[in-house]
Amino acid sequence: MSRVEVVGYALDDYQDAITRLRWLRENQRLSTRRVEELGGPGYSTISEAETGAHSMGASALFAYARALGYDLALIPREDAP
Repeated sequence: MSRVEVVGYALDDYQDAITRLRWLRENQRLSTRRVEELGGPGYSTISEAETGAHSMGASALFAYARALGYDLALIPREDAP
């Protein structure tokens, strides 16, 4: 699985996080079912979050990022790009 450079990317809000994670998933050519197999949230949770039908909880959001090979982090605002 190849990684895309996203160092220093600051998320504006929940929808921005979902949009970025979807972009990463699609860039890696992973289905929602494959993300689930990699330890992410269930495929229906991902699909519903990506379409805006339901919000994903924090633990699912972190699991989604981890399954794609990324971590979500808290960065002090003064250190953010």
